[in-house]
Amino acid sequence: MRLSVVATLFRAAARGFAGDDYEIVLVNDGSPDDSLTIALQLQAGDRHVRVVDLSRNFGHHQAMWIGLQHARGESVFLLDSDLEEAPEWLEALEAKQRETKADVVFGAQDTRGGSWLNRFAGAAFYRLFNVLTTTPIPENLMTIRLTFSKGCKPTTSYSLTSRIKLLVNCVTAFSEVPLFLVFYLGLALLASSSLVAGVLVVRWLFFGKMLDGWPSLMVSIWFLGGLCIFCQGILGIYLARVFQETKRRPVAIVRQVYESEGAEIVPLRIAQ
Repeated sequence: MRLSVVATLFRAAARGFAGDDYEIVLVNDGSPDDSLTIALQLQAGDRHVRVVDLSRNFGHHQAMWIGLQHARGESVFLLDSDLEEAPEWLEALEAKQRETKADVVFGAQDTRGGSWLNRFAGAAFYRLFNVLTTTPIPENLMTIRLTFSKGCKPTTSYSLTSRIKLLVNCVTAFSEVPLFLVFYLGLALLASSSLVAGVLVVRWLFFGKMLDGWPSLMVSIWFLGGLCIFCQGILGIYLARVFQETKRRPVAIVRQVYESEGAEIVPLRIAQ
């Protein structure tokens, strides 16, 4: 089974890194298949394995955050269980960390795989993020990918809508640049509209000419109305983030944690 392979590979890499002093934390993010059953079978046969079962599907990043919260090691190796990243690269990352004395070591693809839409969406995400935020990140962030056997094809559950939502969340979480862009855009429109209004008044006073026709008026109304709604939408996104933070809801709800000493019911806690 695929998950058994992941556990075997990870166990070999973990022992090479920390001997017998390691743990494997598996997070079940409300998976509808038998992933939890297989994970519990692994946990029953290996005291190093801990399984964190979430009450429902909260999302990829929320599940990773919960896994980091439950990790107890001095060093934490984070990867997905879909075999798109190789568990044995733990040793290479650890060697790089010792060499650079860095707090965090991560990998990135030289060239992005997938369809042209995935490549375009990925490139657009990183470029827009780096333009709109003051926290630049390398493109194609991830650890090295495995070479898949013939007949197997890696897939992603991120749709175009999910990618757009992720971009909006990342930009509004790390930057105030969109707010300033809206301010300067509004200032530029105010100045330009005032200039055009002045020209029209001069034409009417000195030349007796007026710009006739309702199409230009309707276009102006629709343009300004759409611009106002767009600007209010950006402000609304930031207000929504403030609203979510003030509610202090947890990132995810842990239903149960399974470990060798027995199952432990974990109380609800705030995760910022």
